[in-house]
Amino acid sequence: MKRSTAKEQLGDTALVLVAAGNSTRMELGKGERKPFVDLDGMTVLERAAEAFAALPRVAEIIVVAQKQDHKRVRALAAAGGPLARLTKIVAGGAERADSVRAGVEATNPALSLIAVHDAARPLIDVATVVAALATATARGGALVATRVHDTIKHSADGLAADATLDRSELWAAQTPQVFRRNDLLDWFARASADTFSPTDDAALCERYRGPVPLVEGPHTNFKLTTLADLDLARAIVARRARGTET
Repeated sequence: MKRSTAKEQLGDTALVLVAAGNSTRMELGKGERKPFVDLDGMTVLERAAEAFAALPRVAEIIVVAQKQDHKRVRALAAAGGPLARLTKIVAGGAERADSVRAGVEATNPALSLIAVHDAARPLIDVATVVAALATATARGGALVATRVHDTIKHSADGLAADATLDRSELWAAQTPQVFRRNDLLDWFARASADTFSPTDDAALCERYRGPVPLVEGPHTNFKLTTLADLDLARAIVARRARGTET
């Protein structure tokens, strides 16, 4: 087993866990919120933090959440577990980019790397996080993504397919996306001046620096959007607990 460096043992990374969405597409019952749905004894939010919490490199966790959820997040952190390294909870913004920027600005300036992860991806595994952090350390950034296996069509009018894209060149973006803290702060400032609102953090790198190093992630690292996604996530967590996941 590779021995951790002193820097890794002390921790050089902040996790910004983005949980500020409205959960409308999941159609949960009244009063239920996606970050707090149970996944085999842990909330979705805790599961999303679990792989990061297993690594000494991750020194702190910042949760970006709606104000109505702050009390529940604090309670989870106080109970220990994956959110034990929580240092701050910040309010989400109007757009995802606003939420991420608020989270990044709240991180400890002494930490060099920021890993941004969607709380709605609770099945991220330790190996993928380790690979993303290593790639970002060596190359200044990392985008976890999966190869596209489906045939992807283009439609200009939404009524008829007019072209087939080359799937060998296509990747579906996931999180975490990892970048140097100073770079992210600079890019967000430039995006604000340009009135550019990216749909993910890698788009900032693409616009202001260039291509983003890829880390191939597992297809199990999907985003919980519908109740069917939740059913699948529960099945995968149960299989992991039995040690039977392939």
